[in-house]
Amino acid sequence: MIYKTTTVSFGALRKITGPALQWQHNEKQYLIIKGLDLSDVYAVDFMNKGDTDTITMTPTAEGVLIPDQFLLDGRPLIAYIVVVDGESVNTIAQITFPVNVRGRRTDMSPEPAEQQQIDQLIATMNEAVADSQASAEESERQAVISEEHAQDSEAWAVGQRGGADVEDTDETYQNNAKYYAGEADRISRDNATLAESWSVGGTGTRQGEDTDNAKYYAEVAQQGAEESGYAWFDVNLQDGEMYVTITPNLEEDVSFMVNEAVGTLEVTYG
Repeated sequence: MIYKTTTVSFGALRKITGPALQWQHNEKQYLIIKGLDLSDVYAVDFMNKGDTDTITMTPTAEGVLIPDQFLLDGRPLIAYIVVVDGESVNTIAQITFPVNVRGRRTDMSPEPAEQQQIDQLIATMNEAVADSQASAEESERQAVISEEHAQDSEAWAVGQRGGADVEDTDETYQNNAKYYAGEADRISRDNATLAESWSVGGTGTRQGEDTDNAKYYAEVAQQGAEESGYAWFDVNLQDGEMYVTITPNLEEDVSFMVNEAVGTLEVTYG
């Protein structure tokens, strides 16, 4: 097959103007691209300036085939170099070709084998683009799910989503680890204060607590006992002696007697 090549070399710019092209009725034309770091998977989208219809061509051993139909009416031909990188499809460079018009035979058309090859190449590229788009959409969906899970974890832990306090309609409002930890601390402190109130009073948490606590009642009981008088016995384990202590107000009214009949010590008051 007779073919012609057009070589375009890129420098620092990624949008350049290539040499003028002209449709040839007896030969194919291939584009050779230099100066770009192209991956194994790349293609070129061709379209006429001012149009929206594109044809995607992938590279062959000869280069990238330039579709004849874009060289017929003299409108500039734009070539977008597209790279498929993992899940993304990116346009990395653009070439604008002036187009010279010339007459052509109206019965020219690709040979069946050539047309089949072109159709297969287009189908392959379109499938790759569709797969890449589907993968990108799935990645975006998974990212949204991950973000939602992260916000749920944050809400159950501290009652916030994205650093802001949750609304009172949120299921984690006053229903999260931080809230319950605070409640436990508050209840613990309240219980400690309440215990102190019942023990000695003076906390200001109960009405009348200063005369309604264990210390107060113990002092009242001691005072009553001292006013009424009392005695108590104590055994010295060192010498085996038993000692009795009597409050002063009972010293003259207490007497002791051993009941020899039953062997008991009897204490008499008054």
